[in-house]
Amino acid sequence: MPRCYLLLLLSPLLALLIAAPLRAQPQPAQEDPFQTNVRPTEPLTPQEEQAALRVPPGFEVQLVAAEPEILKPMNLAFDERGRLWVSDSTEYPYAAPLDRPGRDSIKILEDTDGDGRADRITTFADGLNIPIGVLPYGDGAIVFSIPNIWYLRDTDGDGQADRREKLFGPMGFERDTHGMNNAFRRGFDGWIYACHGFNNETRVQGRDGHLVHMKSGNTYRMRADGSRIEQFTWGQVNPFGMTIDAWGNLFTADCHSKPIYQLLRGGYYPSFGAPHDGLGFVPPMMNHLHGSTAIAGVAYYSGRNFPAEYRGNLYSGNVMTSRVNRNLMEYHGSTILARELPDFVVSEDPWFRPVDMQVGPDGAMYVADFYNRIIGHYEVPLTHPGRDRHRGRIWRIVYRGDDPGSRPAEMPRALSELTDEQRIAELGDESLARRLAATNYLVDTAGDSALDQLLQSLQSGGAGVTGPLRVHGLWVLHRRGRLPAETLAAAAADGDRLVATHAMKILADMPRWSDAQRGLVLLGLEHPGAFVRRAAADALALHPDPRNLEPLLSLLGQVADDDPLLRQTVRIALRDNLRAAEAWAALPDEARQGEQAGQIAELCLAIPHDAAARFLLDYLRRQEAPREQVAEYVRHAARYIPAAEASALAELVRRRFAGDLDFQQQLLESLVAGVEQRGGQLDQPLSEWAMELAAALLATIDDQALAWSNIPLAGMAPADNPWVLQQRPCSDGQPADFLCSLPHGERLTGVLRSRPFTIPERLTFYTAGHLGFPNEPLVPKNFIRLRDARTHALLREARPPRHDTARQVEWNLSELAGRQGYLELVDGDDRPAYAWLAVGRFEPPVVGLPPLAPRDVTERLRGAGQLIGRFRLEQFDERLLGLLSSPALVEPAAIEAVAGALVQREPSGLL
Repeated sequence: MPRCYLLLLLSPLLALLIAAPLRAQPQPAQEDPFQTNVRPTEPLTPQEEQAALRVPPGFEVQLVAAEPEILKPMNLAFDERGRLWVSDSTEYPYAAPLDRPGRDSIKILEDTDGDGRADRITTFADGLNIPIGVLPYGDGAIVFSIPNIWYLRDTDGDGQADRREKLFGPMGFERDTHGMNNAFRRGFDGWIYACHGFNNETRVQGRDGHLVHMKSGNTYRMRADGSRIEQFTWGQVNPFGMTIDAWGNLFTADCHSKPIYQLLRGGYYPSFGAPHDGLGFVPPMMNHLHGSTAIAGVAYYSGRNFPAEYRGNLYSGNVMTSRVNRNLMEYHGSTILARELPDFVVSEDPWFRPVDMQVGPDGAMYVADFYNRIIGHYEVPLTHPGRDRHRGRIWRIVYRGDDPGSRPAEMPRALSELTDEQRIAELGDESLARRLAATNYLVDTAGDSALDQLLQSLQSGGAGVTGPLRVHGLWVLHRRGRLPAETLAAAAADGDRLVATHAMKILADMPRWSDAQRGLVLLGLEHPGAFVRRAAADALALHPDPRNLEPLLSLLGQVADDDPLLRQTVRIALRDNLRAAEAWAALPDEARQGEQAGQIAELCLAIPHDAAARFLLDYLRRQEAPREQVAEYVRHAARYIPAAEASALAELVRRRFAGDLDFQQQLLESLVAGVEQRGGQLDQPLSEWAMELAAALLATIDDQALAWSNIPLAGMAPADNPWVLQQRPCSDGQPADFLCSLPHGERLTGVLRSRPFTIPERLTFYTAGHLGFPNEPLVPKNFIRLRDARTHALLREARPPRHDTARQVEWNLSELAGRQGYLELVDGDDRPAYAWLAVGRFEPPVVGLPPLAPRDVTERLRGAGQLIGRFRLEQFDERLLGLLSSPALVEPAAIEAVAGALVQREPSGLL
């Protein structure tokens, strides 16, 4: 039989025999689609996705709108009629050229029959370019569309914008389009608060000429008429989403740092290594990350449409895990901490991308779903063909369970359809969204009779005049210029802490104070309510006066340890009050010594003024500052102190730390940097100190100090010298000094080589360290090696024991005895943990530990070289040339430091 026919007959049997073991083999684990940057699943229809959204028992998810009615939704907002406004885009992520209209729009969604679904959708404005921020206002909306913030107006009442007025701009967009200007929220005070997104840079001003310069993540506020724009906070990586609570606190969702931040006016927040102003960053309200750094949108829930356990919570969108996260707000004085709760929405569809959320006037939660396979802006190329450009959904989440304390979600009547009495009653509604809507409507439209009626209600204090109604009524009257001084004074002293807090905020919003009004705020610093005290301190920051200093310092000394936001607000207020030169003369005597002096010294780092520099000089003379702060104080004082007083600062530091060469080096560098930053000259006392210090540093570099040299690891980027001397425990119970690569960070790598020695017949030593994470396979990148001094051939090798306690290693070297060799300690592991090496206790001591850590040798040579070069100290030429010619100086960084000093001192070519 021909072979081909035999194979045909046998093929079914062969297939079964082959397939059986294949079926028995375990299949590779499928990657979690919710952890992928490019979702591996196919898109679902809106109805299929709705079925894949999981919410707690009793809640229901309703579809408000979807493609093709809307495109990719970004921001949501409600108007006084209960209509939902949405900014949507198909241009994203590429901005349309500025010389042609974009393809994006603002749409208005209406649910006329109350079933949750929008049955009337109007395109209010088109031709826009990646619009994000949107806020209904007046006869239209305030909108960001590249490159400006616009007031889009419908002047003829047909539901479509027919006039576009530029309010502010241009706003930066050129570097990044996935944040930009977003989350426009109108505060109690009528200002519009907003987020400025990642990477872009903006220089912008209002009609008053006040310039704001924002780089990357920030928040700011603006007047709706375009008259003024102000920066509110500095930092955050990419804030996208903002909300406000009943106390007037602002919160943002931030992408790539903490999911939610509470904002303090004038505060600084972490942003990819960007510095703070000297006061430190505002303490975070949470340390958990909800499993992702991709956060967008945040909403505070109030009202009775959700069960009690879901009220007073913060809800934020997590676009990586496709969930809506939930946090309980815990109050510690005026500091709010977020405690993680079970997620509010969990999607089984990894395309669900919640980018914004709003609590509607009906008490429902509305979620903008940027439905997409890809959400990452940097993780996946913008050109990736998998990016969806047209699908988008908006969801409405309502409670339909049997909780007896909840009421149905129903859209209220338009404020324009109510009587004045009914609008005033809305100021006391349980829903903050409705209260704020009524507040803004009355401010924008109320006639004198309505304001008279409101004032009468507040002054009568009837049973229906609740704390929230009084708060919002006060703001209406203040913003309309109708709030009597005596009514505000009564509110400032009110026993209701919510009312008193907002009285302080109203006082803060006033352009100027009478002495009586300042007195109200100073009394607010002593109020039993922590939010009242914080609002009073914030008000004093906006109204600097030397009389504010003593009461602020008094409050600072009384702040409870668990209320860091109150402490930071007081420090910000003191900083702002001390920016005026005349304020320093008003400091009480006790502020110049003791604990208060230390607190003010810390504040000085945020005050670029010669008075702050003089205070620091006096402080360093009088008191022992913590060592870690002294270098900062010296740098700041040197930068701002008058030139005539710089020598006194130098002499003080030189005398105080005469016995600490390394710290002296740091301080002198700080002082020199400060002098140079302000354009001053390096005078004779500084030159003398530099000469003395350079000589002392070089004197410590002898042959013994150069017995070990660090060499960068081949094939890896140059790293700082990691090798220090550190005492470590040993397995025999005797602690000892070791050469160790751990203390300055486990990512550092290097090869530490000893000088050559005669190989003994036997060598023992102790070693500690790791070769990767304990529960993972070892990664052999760290070694102790013996090499031939002539050929560099590897003679022996050992590895660290994967233990923090050193173990003994013994080498029998009898066949190598008498040859010349050297030791090589290799730390080749640049991972962040379990990636270090330590070696010591050599016996016999053929090569001992150096008197100076190898890292310190490098730093001292670098420090001496910088001093010699900067001050042109020619008397060290011979010493430097001798070091360069020494065979013991082999570390590239050390050679570079010595040679650089000579070149800098004599650029014409001394070498």
